[in-house]
Amino acid sequence: MSSAQAQKGDIEISGSVGTLSAIYMISSINDGIAGDPPIQPNGPKPDFFISGRYYMGKRIALGLTAGMETISGGTTQYGLIQGNAPYTYQVHYYTVAAEFTFIYKKTKYFQIYTTCGLGGSLYRASGSYPQGASFPASDNNNPTSGTFMNAYLSPFGFRAGKDIAVFMECGIGYKGLINGGISVRFKTRMADYR
Repeated sequence: MSSAQAQKGDIEISGSVGTLSAIYMISSINDGIAGDPPIQPNGPKPDFFISGRYYMGKRIALGLTAGMETISGGTTQYGLIQGNAPYTYQVHYYTVAAEFTFIYKKTKYFQIYTTCGLGGSLYRASGSYPQGASFPASDNNNPTSGTFMNAYLSPFGFRAGKDIAVFMECGIGYKGLINGGISVRFKTRMADYR
């Protein structure tokens, strides 16, 4: 008989959208204050994530998540050199991380939980300087890439529903200050015969 609550062996797949990630906030502060000249991002864009979670018990789950984020922006101050041509940039981030979830409150159709994650991100960045700017020609439209460690902590998240549910998390890190979406929970053979 199927249970409305998560049981050992259950698998949960989710898709979510977040905003205001730590990457975006750090980039905004770093480029907006320390940049020379200051560079303004175009505004937060949504982050997209797909996650999988395996329940080790009724309250503990381990999982993997993968997602992507794009940050773009620019400045017209370089344009003083030649017309109004702005400097523009775009950075794509791809993140993969392992996550731990603890459910500290649950009812038949509602869960309150905390989630933390640790993984890595790959970025690919490109920029376009206006003609006449004092930068080598090789810098113009020359993509760069790299990797770095990334993390996520959501002290508060809730899931409302049974096998198909909606959820929202508030946290800081690669998924953003607010992250929400839809999740689907599956019963495995282990869950059915627990």
